[in-house]
Amino acid sequence: PEVETLGGLMGDVSVRRFIHEDPGMILGYREYTGREPLRDISWTQTAKAGRLMVKQHDYTVEHNVTVVVNMEAASPVVMEKCLSLTRTVCERLEADRIPYAMFTNGDLHSLEEGLGRSHLFFILRRIGLSRPTGYTGFPDLVDTCLLHRRLFSSYIVITPALSTAGESAMERLERCCERLCVLYGGGDKT
Repeated sequence: PEVETLGGLMGDVSVRRFIHEDPGMILGYREYTGREPLRDISWTQTAKAGRLMVKQHDYTVEHNVTVVVNMEAASPVVMEKCLSLTRTVCERLEADRIPYAMFTNGDLHSLEEGLGRSHLFFILRRIGLSRPTGYTGFPDLVDTCLLHRRLFSSYIVITPALSTAGESAMERLERCCERLCVLYGGGDKT
């Protein structure tokens, strides 16, 4: 019934909604990150907030990715592979100009969504200084991701082989996101 009200589905996108942003439908405002066009700056909201704010338009397809790095205990070789995959993924997202955030349960620490040299620099620095140490389990990391999820987000999970509890946490994440890509750093799955 609700799908028919929206006009039916064509793939994953409602056909009566817009594939490109609609300048007349503003959902709210968010802080300027440097990747938005200057025409999207809301000068009224900027004056109120005291920092640059941009209009957040209504999208059906918004390109943003959350990179999730599981740093639960694994062998040093497997964790090194996970960190290498993290670097490769972040560099590729930068090259394609897709904004991304990073959530982790270890010493890489989480980083807000962003794009650009400084964003990548902080991630590469953290990877270089990492002593692959996990602070919480993968299920707790998934809870954090679900707490901070955005509409139409895609997730790239980089992880060593998962335990049974980790597999069920992965299923919870998969049910609540638009797209999910899992990269295993080693162990049982490759």
